[in-house]
Amino acid sequence: MTRPARWLSHLSRLLGAVVAVLVTGLALMSGCTGPTTTSTTQLQAVSTTTLPATTTPSLPATSFQAQSTSTTVASSGSTTSGAIPHGDTTGKISSGGRVRTFLVHVPRSYEGSKSVPLLISFHGHGGTGATQAKLTHMSSVADENGFIVVYPDGVDHAWNDGRPGINGADEGIDDSGFTRDLVHYLESRLSIDSHRIYATGFSNGGFMCYRVARDLPNLVAAVAPIAGLLSQELAGQFTSSTPISILIIAGTADPLIPFTGGEVAANLMAGRGVVYSAHETARFFVKLDECSSQGSTVSLPNTVRLDVATATRTTWTGGRHQTEVQLFTVLGGGHTWPGGLQYSPVRITGPTCRDFDASRVIWEFFSRHSLG
Repeated sequence: MTRPARWLSHLSRLLGAVVAVLVTGLALMSGCTGPTTTSTTQLQAVSTTTLPATTTPSLPATSFQAQSTSTTVASSGSTTSGAIPHGDTTGKISSGGRVRTFLVHVPRSYEGSKSVPLLISFHGHGGTGATQAKLTHMSSVADENGFIVVYPDGVDHAWNDGRPGINGADEGIDDSGFTRDLVHYLESRLSIDSHRIYATGFSNGGFMCYRVARDLPNLVAAVAPIAGLLSQELAGQFTSSTPISILIIAGTADPLIPFTGGEVAANLMAGRGVVYSAHETARFFVKLDECSSQGSTVSLPNTVRLDVATATRTTWTGGRHQTEVQLFTVLGGGHTWPGGLQYSPVRITGPTCRDFDASRVIWEFFSRHSLG
């Protein structure tokens, strides 16, 4: 084969891979309305309140700074005094001069007489809150364990996660501010335990977890990024010394986020940032939390051999304020949510490990941690 022919062949395969990812992403987004056992209520704006001023730690000029924001109070005929009903509800608030939307799931066990935990779940690039709910089945885990889960929507289906020049960074989109405003809005409508607020996310949403850990460590007790590692750009601006528990899940065969570190999506596009390796990311937080430098590693049972993936869990404990760091290494795992939906063909994003359920593992980890 001549050199031009080989070049055209490589280009054809590359374009085919990109098209396949786009098609499968659209297929995932279509028809995603969350669990089918609950109805979805559409909130309509009826009044406006101003959020109380909040106090944030001193941060560099490039990071999120607290500011007073107006929030649209949303309710419907099926609610009482603006309360959010059981099941799935879509809503919107005003944050940073933009109308921002979200999907919130309230478990049937919620009565409002006692405060319950809140879990924020960030979707991946190109997704929505509804697709994140379908990918993770976290609402089912919320029903089983009695916590509230909210799936926010990013502007143009993306999050400004701290990597420069992408995902709204140039437009000044303040997703840390949106996260804070969303939490305060939900606190005004539901009985939420302010010491037990957590964040998880997939891919671009996983990167957003690291930004939350940097910008909002006094709001969120623990984070769990999936298929996203700490970017060198954000790490260089990570001046917060507040400890935070973190659980990281990363696949060694992830074609987009290199497990050993390096350029993101190097084979598909340029300029998506550079990440630390999975182990370097974990060690960054081991040092931040002042955990024991000696981690303990166990192998998870290989209960599903057909998924061609296995997993280990390494844990570092003894951090300040009882913080801990966990790293799940998914050997042979791809750009996927373990135990979740295989949203794209294996040849595109790699296999989904079925030996453990990431959503349940995440909640088990979160349930051990609180602020204070």
